[in-house]
Amino acid sequence: PFPFDAALHLACAWAQRHLSAVLFPTGYAGRRILLPTEPGGEYRASVVPLPDATPQAARFDITLRDGEGQVREEIQGMLMENVSRGKLTPPEWVLA
Repeated sequence: PFPFDAALHLACAWAQRHLSAVLFPTGYAGRRILLPTEPGGEYRASVVPLPDATPQAARFDITLRDGEGQVREEIQGMLMENVSRGKLTPPEWVLA
């Protein structure tokens, strides 16, 4: 029911797979809500990693689209950081 939250999970999964790190959202540069998402709606998330990602931090641009492809929400520069200081690690199957 929370497309924005689902998109953050995608960013976390990308970091686990590609950076071998568990990153959590800590802030963002900007957010535009063109049309609010609605309960029961179906949405697609585009999660694009920005350059210079490291196991300590990564930024993403996120776009949420509805079933017709219309942009509903955009998040620029979503900052994900390793707040556990490496204590949390991805499971082995994610890295395989």
